[in-house]
Amino acid sequence: MKKLKNKSLTIYYDYYNLFKFLLILFILFIVYIGIKEYLVSVDKRTNKIVNNTESSFVLKKPKLLDNNMYFIDLEKDLNKVVKKSQNTITYKIDKEDFNLDVKVYLDKTNNKHSYEIVKVVDNLHDISARINYKNAKQLEYRQDSNGGPLIIKFITLNEVEILAITDQTYYFLGEDVDDITFDNNEFYYKTINPKYEVKELREKGCTQEINNSIEDFSFQDVYYTYGRINFLDDYYQKHALRTTSVEEECKLIQK
Repeated sequence: MKKLKNKSLTIYYDYYNLFKFLLILFILFIVYIGIKEYLVSVDKRTNKIVNNTESSFVLKKPKLLDNNMYFIDLEKDLNKVVKKSQNTITYKIDKEDFNLDVKVYLDKTNNKHSYEIVKVVDNLHDISARINYKNAKQLEYRQDSNGGPLIIKFITLNEVEILAITDQTYYFLGEDVDDITFDNNEFYYKTINPKYEVKELREKGCTQEINNSIEDFSFQDVYYTYGRINFLDDYYQKHALRTTSVEEECKLIQK
């Protein structure tokens, strides 16, 4: 028994430095985990105070479209960073004066997230627009370079809504505006004749089958109206510049 004890002490003294080193590594690891958890907790508390959300995502460079509106794929971006247990996140865009407060939903049947834009915070106009826009997937936006209105087009699977934020208030555009573009520092609108808002027509063109499916189809009807749109404090004005007939649009689609 004495020999065994002496042997154990010999091993202990021989490997004392190794045991000491491993102990220090273990302590440092515990401290690292503690600091990491603390910083995560601080980050969450900071976001709760500043943004009222659990974390933030910052888009460095949005894509500029042919219509001179900026595009962001909100669903794709957030799917990369949102955790399964997360309930809220703030979506920011580098060098822009607005951000989006987003509520996160998890569908447990397919394990996929969906997103509700609860609020648009526009620091330039000092407006906090509570909109509660569900199932948001993509956005187009443009800020007037002269400090004018901020225009955001929200895109879901089945619909598009356009929001205007001015110095005084915010409002959604009505059904008389289907699309917004930006050119030469001015906004332009397009209004499509609801009679011809047929998905198959846009995808396949004016085939005889599709034409027959539209009641009182006529090539002479107006397909859409295009013009300039001015956003005032609490309403908007449209100034029509041209119209395009169904026949002209059909020829364009067929090309």
